[in-house]
Amino acid sequence: MASIPVMERIALQIRGEAAAINTFLALLRSEQQALVDGDMEALGAVVQKKDESLAGLLNYAQQ
Repeated sequence: MASIPVMERIALQIRGEAAAINTFLALLRSEQQALVDGDMEALGAVVQKKDESLAGLLNYAQQ
C-alpha cells in the first residue's frame, strides 16, 4: 500500500475543513431563514444539524 504524500494529505485535510465550514455556514443561513419565516419546526431541525456540524468543526480543530 503506497503512502499518501504529505502535501496531498494536507490538501485533503484543508478540503475537509473547508467543506465542514461551508456546511456550517449553510446551516446558519437556513437557521436565519427559518427565523424570518417563523417556522419553529424547521428551526428546531436546523439547530440540531448545526450543533452536529459544530461538533464536527471542533473535531477538525482538535486534530
